[in-house]
Amino acid sequence: QLQPDPERVSRVRNIEFVPMETPPLIIFPPYVAGQIARREEDINAIKAVSSLLFQGQLGLLIYFSTFPGYLLRELESRQMDYPAPVEMWIPTVEFAREASRLVAAAGKAATVSSEIQPIPGIQDRLRSLTMENWLGPIRDWYNDESPSAKYAGLAVKGIDLIAEVGISNYEIGHSGYLILQVIVKLIDPRSGQLVGRARAFSSTDFKAMDKAFDNDAKPFKDFVLQAGNPLVLTCLRELRLVPK
Repeated sequence: QLQPDPERVSRVRNIEFVPMETPPLIIFPPYVAGQIARREEDINAIKAVSSLLFQGQLGLLIYFSTFPGYLLRELESRQMDYPAPVEMWIPTVEFAREASRLVAAAGKAATVSSEIQPIPGIQDRLRSLTMENWLGPIRDWYNDESPSAKYAGLAVKGIDLIAEVGISNYEIGHSGYLILQVIVKLIDPRSGQLVGRARAFSSTDFKAMDKAFDNDAKPFKDFVLQAGNPLVLTCLRELRLVPK
């Protein structure tokens, strides 16, 4: 955590929230599509689950850590590149909108960028055993304190502060809990300097996994927002952007 200077924050009038690239959701067995994925002997069932999840608009990743090699290869061949943002429901976009709403309610002007920033350093967006191809770059991005000039154009437009909104942990674990970590980084668009950063974590029991992806995955989307929006609020409070 890095709290910004209170006097500096008090002078901020206009904030732009920038959603960062969201990592794929990891779902561990036995919590995949009503436990159908536990039938390791039925390759057709595995294909059906893979098709169901990858054809959705959530950017999902099935992580079969205990499956035989031939099933892993089958799933690997079906994985797709990270879809275009306009085709997806993206948690970081939703969290950026929630942050904007909260900050506006606290009396500051707030907007959400129409562009999603990629996580720097990610070269492989497919499944891996440890997911370090995602988690490593996300940690590096969170810890990075080097100046960045990429938001200089927004300073000219009157934006006082950039708030990057990202996600680290994002998975349904072995116990059926949604594990989620939300990150917010503050950047001065004029100097490119890091002003502050905060993160908040939760682990929430997800009892309705068997119906999670019904109705265009509305139960799952609602649950992610119910779990994540309080984390957004925690980060904003730590960064002194809303009252505690």
